[in-house]
Amino acid sequence: HVARTAGGRDKPIEFWGEVKLRNRQQLEVVEEISLRMLGVARPCGDEERKEMGEFGHLKSIDLAGNLLSSWEDVLDTLRQFENLQSVSLASNRINDLSPASMEGLSMTKITNLNLNSTNISSFQTIQLIGEAMPNLEELCVAHCDLSDVDDIISDQDPPLQNLVLLDLSDCKLTSWEEQVLPFHNLPKLESLILNDNAIDFITVPKDDATMFPKLASLQLAGTSISSWSAMDELNNIPTLRSLRLRNTPLTSSLGVGEVRSTAIARHPHLEFFNASPISERERTEAERRYVSNVARELLMVSSSTILSTADRSSRNDEKAGEDEGGIEQAQINARHPRFQTLLEKHKETMVSSSGSSGSSYQGNIGDDVIGLTIRSMAASSCDMEPLRKRIPTSLKVSRIKAMCARAFGL
Repeated sequence: HVARTAGGRDKPIEFWGEVKLRNRQQLEVVEEISLRMLGVARPCGDEERKEMGEFGHLKSIDLAGNLLSSWEDVLDTLRQFENLQSVSLASNRINDLSPASMEGLSMTKITNLNLNSTNISSFQTIQLIGEAMPNLEELCVAHCDLSDVDDIISDQDPPLQNLVLLDLSDCKLTSWEEQVLPFHNLPKLESLILNDNAIDFITVPKDDATMFPKLASLQLAGTSISSWSAMDELNNIPTLRSLRLRNTPLTSSLGVGEVRSTAIARHPHLEFFNASPISERERTEAERRYVSNVARELLMVSSSTILSTADRSSRNDEKAGEDEGGIEQAQINARHPRFQTLLEKHKETMVSSSGSSGSSYQGNIGDDVIGLTIRSMAASSCDMEPLRKRIPTSLKVSRIKAMCARAFGL
């Protein structure tokens, strides 16, 4: 059986009868248990420990939202379950670890650990956890203060060498180079979540195979990134396939469609953007639109250069005008490093065969995008600000109607 979700996707559903449910309710087959928000504040006493032997086979325990405040109590609790693989301690008032409390401690079976919204305020705690749990594959420490990561982490390989997913959302990080790049040599890291950190620029050394060798997914929602040139640095991570980017200074002044189209065109390796897959057709359209926009910008510079040169010709200052135009064109090309590559890729389909040979950007290359201002005349939304969009001329009227319905709540 399949159900259709609100997002239009199919969700498989399996029907279980009484017998199947009863089999799953047997204590000896239960491997996961949730004790969320039950007021757990300390481990059980000596008398109850004997009864806890019946739960020694548990592989996952969720203790999120309880009253645990001491690592000694937490570790004492975890020691009672020898087969644990996944532990959630999110939203407990747990403070930082001391090196003495971790001496001789080894929990090699734990692979998933959730420490979101705890009172951790030093990356040293993460290092100690990594040493005690060397096989961790997923670590979540969102909403903790790890701003001292650049002071704690050494030039040597950091702990957590088996990490596949690392969530550092809202961890008071402000510098990509000093606080994020130290994780570049985690050999198995595939997913890095950096949402809601005040990171404003990205730098990734080019042609360095040690830079995030397996990173496939990166989330930058809610960061302070304000330029596409910062995002272009991610092209130096050839394994990157999924990117999340929203609620940033860069995207705040652009429409959702424009952000998506530009990101797709500027990042040739992406397969997902904001959790939505990128089809071949969408990539082709995005790249052509991008080429058209940059070509129009270059044509405007060329036109202004011609007018400026003509104006200065009477003063014998033609060369100065040409130099200024050449500098502006060079700056545009520097801001759009993929333009020439995409122009070569799509010029056969975008430039008419009868185009003039005087300019590489003539023809119909920039004619498929128009600016549109739409004002609602409906009584419920006539006082709303008009909707201003740049859309391709090939966009169907039905798509425009749907866009207006969403914008004006019709």
